Amino acid sequence: MDTEPPTTQSPKTVAQPALELTGEVKRQAAAAAPARVAATLTNVGSETVRLGYGPTLLFTDTGPSEDVTRTDTLVFDPKSRGVLRADPVQTSAGCWRYQADGREGIQSSIQYRELTPNDEGSGEYDIYTAAAAEACLPAGTYRHQDIVETPEPVRSATLTLQLDIDEQQRIAVSGEVSAFRSAASTQ
Repeated sequence: MDTEPPTTQSPKTVAQPALELTGEVKRQAAAAAPARVAATLTNVGSETVRLGYGPTLLFTDTGPSEDVTRTDTLVFDPKSRGVLRADPVQTSAGCWRYQADGREGIQSSIQYRELTPNDEGSGEYDIYTAAAAEACLPAGTYRHQDIVETPEPVRSATLTLQLDIDEQQRIAVSGEVSAFRSAASTQ
């Protein structure tokens, strides 16, 4: 009599989303306009990924529980209107800046988008000097972070757009995506 051995089922493991964040300088600051950079989030994996983030890439209302870095020296002003800001000005010295500092108003909504393999989501941002900063586009490295999440299973990752500004106020930009972590590990 042939009897088959009992089978055990292993819990199904869900693959980590494979995402890449890249940055591009669209224009350097000039008398006619402030600097502009773009960020592109690409699904470089082989499976469709469902992602939740704010009305604009890199502008999610993460709330007080998320640990993200957003520079106080520069102002990232998205070109989509999900974020509300006062009007910037150009100073007599030719510096594009905001007259008053303060946190931007971010719509408190998470929108879920599906990224098929090789699909992407992107955003463009004008870069201004914050009112409290003494120098215009001061040399240094600046990071603007945001959180993206997957709904099932609930996981999140940190997106980092990094701006490097040299002594001549020229901007270079790069991006990075952290490993996804489960909701239980973030509490």
